[in-house]
Amino acid sequence: MSGPPDARITRVRISGSPDAYTFAVTIASNDRGPQHYADWWEVVSEDGTLLYRRVLLHDHADEQPFTRDGGPVTISASRQVFVRAHVHPTGYSNAALRGTVDGGFAAVDAATGKYLWHFETNHAIKASPMTYEVDGRQYVTIASGANILSFALPEQGRERKHGR
Repeated sequence: MSGPPDARITRVRISGSPDAYTFAVTIASNDRGPQHYADWWEVVSEDGTLLYRRVLLHDHADEQPFTRDGGPVTISASRQVFVRAHVHPTGYSNAALRGTVDGGFAAVDAATGKYLWHFETNHAIKASPMTYEVDGRQYVTIASGANILSFALPEQGRERKHGR
């Protein structure tokens, strides 16, 4: 990732059972050493109540993206939560993932909860989505049915004119 300090949650994998889930969270960040790095990820309820925080004790400048797990997260499979990242010293990322254990997660604006992007695949999802960045543009790839779909996300500041 280039540009201003940021850390994006790119994947959430969950294992376990109700009231004892382990979240494995993948973060892509532009860590620059101990003066600027993703210093935690957390699970919060829709009303902003902290449910779990995984503290990251050092930068991951040489390990991008990186995955760290944590738990137990004491929620039901259908409880809607946000998973978001924090950057030292600038604060929370502008994007988060929102969803449920049994329904999956989607990218949302961290401040408003508004979905950033949505696409109807019309087929069963075969694996968790993956995001990556090329020349400052973010892409999403997902396996759906017999297909592998890859999309460039709308550029910041430009609204999507068609679809959802």
